[in-house]
Amino acid sequence: MQNLTPLKILFINYKDIEGGAAIAAYRLSKALEKYHGTDNYYIVAKKSSADPRIMAAIDSPSETKKEIKTFMEFMVTESRADSASNTGTSLFPPGLF
Repeated sequence: MQNLTPLKILFINYKDIEGGAAIAAYRLSKALEKYHGTDNYYIVAKKSSADPRIMAAIDSPSETKKEIKTFMEFMVTESRADSASNTGTSLFPPGLF
């Protein structure tokens, strides 16, 4: 049997644990971790918890987009570290960020 890398999920939300949508997303992420072994991370505008996988977004929208792009490319590069398919090219098409 093949040893698979866990699926990495990035949740992007306004708040981390306060409010209905935030609570639902947090519960969903915990269920995905528990039952499917995913690695979940968050980028939020308003952070209230001490969870280290939740990152507060930067105030500037352009800086936040850069942070999201950097984080996602890091996660993909980390996943492909042992793969021959890692070409070093960008994950995103030109102009997206």
